Amino acid sequence: SYKITNNDAVPHFIGSRILLDTKLGPNDGAPLRIGNQAISSELKLNQSELYAYWQAFDSLVSPNIIAQGLLVDSSTSLSLPDHIHLANWGSLVDTPWNSEYQKGRSFIRTGEKDQDTALALIYLPQEIAPNESITIKTVYGLGGLSLSEGELSLGLSAPKELPTTSKDSFLIVGYLFNSSNFDSYNTVASFKLPQGLEIVQGEQTVSIDVLKSKDQVQIPLLVKVVKQKNGIAEIKLDVVSKTFDS
Repeated sequence: SYKITNNDAVPHFIGSRILLDTKLGPNDGAPLRIGNQAISSELKLNQSELYAYWQAFDSLVSPNIIAQGLLVDSSTSLSLPDHIHLANWGSLVDTPWNSEYQKGRSFIRTGEKDQDTALALIYLPQEIAPNESITIKTVYGLGGLSLSEGELSLGLSAPKELPTTSKDSFLIVGYLFNSSNFDSYNTVASFKLPQGLEIVQGEQTVSIDVLKSKDQVQIPLLVKVVKQKNGIAEIKLDVVSKTFDS
């Protein structure tokens, strides 16, 4: 959290950038995962392309560390960036503002051999009146996944707790990884939602003609609470394939 105060007698336009180095233990090149994308090269996303959170992990079968950044929360206290710039650490840290953007550029820093991922949360300049303040706030830390290992390995991410009075939509992400040595044909992934949740955006069931060996897909689903009920509700992800047993 950063509080910026204008101590001057005239207004000023102030922009901010939060730069995060996303090294996961010994792995400094894990993909950055937002929505349905596993991003492994330089990319800039506009605010309309962002989701409530992003994650970074190397393997769905045995992730070394799962990092997570939270951009939106139910209390609306966090600051949604205008842009997120995902790039190698060197190109971002060497230019504190308006870093050069080369879509698809490697996450390998110039002059080095290994990947070094980072991302910048960019908040465009806004006017701050004399003696006024703004606060820029985000969350970054360890994330969580429910994992189920198999020939088709599954992961599921969703908020652990949610107020029943919340009127905002929230994000569920399903991960599907073909960890076998064979292509999976006619693969169907389905979210099983409890009563009281309504889909806002995304598909509850997704069909994949061919999921090649070692390929992975991400399935984002936005839902909201439409019936207020206290207690525990289960969210599940089921996958069937003509190649493998259920």
